Amino acid sequence: MNDNIFNYMLEITGLDNRIHSDANGNFIPHMEFKETNYFLTLCETVESLLLTDIRKFERQSGETDSDRYCEYAAIRAIEAKEPLLEIFRLSFEATLKGSPAAGIYMHFCDSTTEKFERLTGYDLSGFSAYDPNSPFLQVASYAYDKGFKIFIDEALSNWVHGLEYYELGPEFPEEWNYKTSVIQTSLGASQSNEITNYHYQNLSDAVSQLLQIEITRLDQHLARKSESKSWISKADITKRGKDKLVEFVTAKDNSSREVVSEQGIYLKLYLPIKELEQESGIDLSRSGIYNHDDKHLLVANYDKYHTKLLPYPGYPPLLTSIDNDHVLHKHAGEKEPYLLQITWGLTQYANGDDSLFKQQQVKNIPCSSVDEALSGMKELDIRFFDEHQAYRQHYPLYVKQADIIDSSNSTVIVSKFQVKEEGEQLPVGIYMKLNEDYVSMELLKLLRSHLAETQGNSHHLLITDTKSLRLPLSEETLERRSKAAKRTINPRGGSGLKM
Repeated sequence: MNDNIFNYMLEITGLDNRIHSDANGNFIPHMEFKETNYFLTLCETVESLLLTDIRKFERQSGETDSDRYCEYAAIRAIEAKEPLLEIFRLSFEATLKGSPAAGIYMHFCDSTTEKFERLTGYDLSGFSAYDPNSPFLQVASYAYDKGFKIFIDEALSNWVHGLEYYELGPEFPEEWNYKTSVIQTSLGASQSNEITNYHYQNLSDAVSQLLQIEITRLDQHLARKSESKSWISKADITKRGKDKLVEFVTAKDNSSREVVSEQGIYLKLYLPIKELEQESGIDLSRSGIYNHDDKHLLVANYDKYHTKLLPYPGYPPLLTSIDNDHVLHKHAGEKEPYLLQITWGLTQYANGDDSLFKQQQVKNIPCSSVDEALSGMKELDIRFFDEHQAYRQHYPLYVKQADIIDSSNSTVIVSKFQVKEEGEQLPVGIYMKLNEDYVSMELLKLLRSHLAETQGNSHHLLITDTKSLRLPLSEETLERRSKAAKRTINPRGGSGLKM
């Protein structure tokens, strides 16, 4: 799961004025925040912005005193650099001549109000400042009448009231029903929150997204020890209507409010397990955490010194089963031409009893192209191909191997793996192995780009399993060697690259 399935995003930045403390426990008056919301449709994205009280975009509004002040908001298509819609304000000082009027505006970037109406199907003609040919639409005005006041346009008030009313009704056309939220709090001198909200129609998608987080970063001390720039201070799923369903909680010492039998990281349920299974399609009985208790499902223990987390034996298989079930559900009836297959292993240092984790954990990600599969492979942190480095980062899993597979014949096209010990054939290092039957100029260019964007010359590229080739190379060399790879005979029976 990632943001690639979404089409639009809403970004909001500002100051959170609720009570906060810094890394040393000292009170701070506010905390900077950046919130990113992912949606499938443009209308859902716009309506989410509207349901954020427009008065929060003005610092002098009483609505910002005890909550948060929004400095900026923008809506954009996922792949676009420029926004479709922005919210901005004009103060009295910026409009001394009275035109344009002071207030809060929608800005339809590089467009007009009329074009935005056609794009979304909205009718904005009810706004008092409506001009179909203007790129701006005033949604709130300012006035001094025994103090500063904000007057929200009646059309906006009616629109928001309609959204709030219909959202509670049974026939409201919902593109999303569940929201997965993750808050990352900085560990540096300046305190800030980065909030990411994913909006899904299905609970299974929301759960899959939640379980992608690094559980080590749920512990502030361990996150700092691993030199992470932030820790995850909140991760949960809420149902549309704001009912919390599931969240991660950390029970580390006596100050924890969670009543649990042992210290560790838990999934806390706010609904019965059977109801969660029925609503999400997830069978928790396949994991060893199913009968732990009916509200707290243990996913990781601390060691006795609280220096690392030890995954509960049933947790890695649960992750794999959920991911595979999601892939099967999402792609039922269709078959992508390629598959990115990631094989995970539990670091031998993370748990003294290897018998708890004998099976290999395999994650399958359907891809529409080799380029897309390589992008997914690139997202795998290079440190986690090394079992020792993964352990030093306090991460319980490492990548044994990542393969790009041709779905039509189940043939491995490209593999990425680590050689741990010096040998006669290959020196220690990270390798990408290419199936000779798929050698082409286009693929070699993709691989060159991939390696240059990851670790460059610390990688090797193999054609079969003998000769190695360092990248990057010139296009002339790539073309020459792609041809040579198909005619060179290896003494061991395969084709290879001559150096």
